[in-house]
Amino acid sequence: MAQLIGMGFGLGFWFVVLSVWPNLKKPIQRAPKRVTLDWPTFIDDVASGVRSGLTLPSATFEAGKRLPDVAAKIFKNTEEVWREVGGYENTLSVLSLRFTEPGFQLFAKTAALAFAQGGNNTPTVLSQLARSLRARKQLENDIAARQATTINSAKVALAAPLLVLLLTSARPEVRSAYSNPTGFLVLVGIVAISIGSYRLMIRTAKLPELEFIR
Repeated sequence: MAQLIGMGFGLGFWFVVLSVWPNLKKPIQRAPKRVTLDWPTFIDDVASGVRSGLTLPSATFEAGKRLPDVAAKIFKNTEEVWREVGGYENTLSVLSLRFTEPGFQLFAKTAALAFAQGGNNTPTVLSQLARSLRARKQLENDIAARQATTINSAKVALAAPLLVLLLTSARPEVRSAYSNPTGFLVLVGIVAISIGSYRLMIRTAKLPELEFIR
């Protein structure tokens, strides 16, 4: 009878584990990838255009034409409005409503300030901005790689005690040990500690959304 109780509890225990496991397999929620365009390259193109003698507005729209089709069309339509109405800063504000990625937002603010102040250092400032965005993107990739390592470690830490229980449950004396109240508390403790530790490691590894890393 005791063995039947132990076997029944073991089946119930594994049923609970299998019910919880799909939720535990879900990857940690990461910051949404909002950027679909290579803004550092776009900024470099603008800087190159200014170096070649174009005005900052003209260089901006010329660089925009080399973006993917949908984005290039937005730049083309905005350029037509700019040529009719004027106002480069207002044009950047309109583009900022269409391109909400941090990379372009930072470019728009920098370009508006450079246009208002003038000077010959605009290409240098834009090139430095592009390098900064690339460096921040590399930092994000490094953080994501460390996060993945932590998540994999958490999964291994969760699976280890359950695997030990599975392997040892084939022995009659082990099943008998878990068929009493003390064994029941041990199993409950193992499950609670394993799941709690997993959740803690996932929370620790969660990647915050970094606004200007793109």
